[in-house]
Amino acid sequence: MKPFNLERALAGDSVVTRNNIKVKELHFFETINKLCIAVLLVSGITFFVTKEGKCINCVGEYVTHLDLFMAPKNKKLWVAVCIEPDGDGDGDHLTFDYAMSSLKKLKNSVFSDHIYENKIINFIEIEIEE
Repeated sequence: MKPFNLERALAGDSVVTRNNIKVKELHFFETINKLCIAVLLVSGITFFVTKEGKCINCVGEYVTHLDLFMAPKNKKLWVAVCIEPDGDGDGDHLTFDYAMSSLKKLKNSVFSDHIYENKIINFIEIEIEE
């Protein structure tokens, strides 16, 4: 999980708890004693965290399952699925190569590499967490 970043959170980036519950609202207050805390509403629950995202209850104890993290961002990639002859003669196997964000760029790369001629089975789109 990505560490909590107050600046990014206040700028609108998505935030989740350690249990992957999405934060619906985040408000930042600077208190009189200069301890900065954020008040959050998560699925109808209000709680407090330090500016580092560590949850504290009303008596100052840490409650780790409500600690905050930056929500993961997903990225889509295209992958070429190829069949490769097995060098020891017991059959062919699949390989996955040339992951790229654009199918057009992927096809250009694969088809310009003559190793892959007549070995492409398909192009598939995958989603990974950044």
